[in-house]
Amino acid sequence: MQQVVGVDVGGTSIVGAAVSRDGTYAGTLRIPTPKTGAAAVCEAAGQMIRELRAKFPSAAGTAGVCLPGIVDQEAGVGVLSANLGWENAPLQQYLEEASGSPVLVAQDARSGAAAEARWGVRLPSFHYLALGTGLASALIVDGKPGTSNPWAGEIGQYRVRDLSSPQTVRLEEVVSGPGIARTAAARGVVSENLGARQVTERAATDPAARQVLADTMHLLARTLAPSLYLLGPIPLVLGGGPAAAGKLLTEPLHAQLAAELSPLLPTPPVLSARLGDKSQMIGAAALVFASEESAK
Repeated sequence: MQQVVGVDVGGTSIVGAAVSRDGTYAGTLRIPTPKTGAAAVCEAAGQMIRELRAKFPSAAGTAGVCLPGIVDQEAGVGVLSANLGWENAPLQQYLEEASGSPVLVAQDARSGAAAEARWGVRLPSFHYLALGTGLASALIVDGKPGTSNPWAGEIGQYRVRDLSSPQTVRLEEVVSGPGIARTAAARGVVSENLGARQVTERAATDPAARQVLADTMHLLARTLAPSLYLLGPIPLVLGGGPAAAGKLLTEPLHAQLAAELSPLLPTPPVLSARLGDKSQMIGAAALVFASEESAK
């Protein structure tokens, strides 16, 4: 098989393409994510797979689809998605019925980590953080996923003090695309109808917007520090849409980690995902390639 259809189901949009064995991709499609449950989401993703398979005949075999939330990859079940509102959903079954082809399903952060390990940063060990509609993470250790437990990596559900109120909230309500926009709006940096992209664009010239990003990353660093004492100072890789801000996120995260870890631990490198916001889509295809290789 020369190509595989890879699809990333996000909280805002579904993105898919035909991915080649070298990690390059073609024919990118993007549609809004339905908000009416797992079956509707899988129907939309399945139709996208059909369209891509028709356009790229060499990608007519098994497709890879990554989805948010708690995903039991072996069973093909979406255990829980807080953002898209399903519980114990038979995602693999829905997707195969909608696409008319075999499908392997994966959790989105793990897909992003797999793609970065294979084609992106290519580090043997790192902690991948997916900033999008929510926040999730995945660990690569010596080139392999750190765990297969479907509940691992849900760092976004950890409770923290909010940046714009005295309330305690889930970390992903602050450290995510919507979270960045919410904090910026609360501080009067942008209007409430704008998103994280406008905040990061403004941060290039606006100190107040830049401070929103810095405070967001400082909170993330304080949350991550205990795991680095546990695992050692392995590199951190930021993926997802907001991570396109590059140094506006990686530099304050690195600086706060230095403060949290000093003097005992060296500060780990903090990198932007080399594959950008497509790492999770590409990683869904990497799942299929890896499955084929392990079967040989």
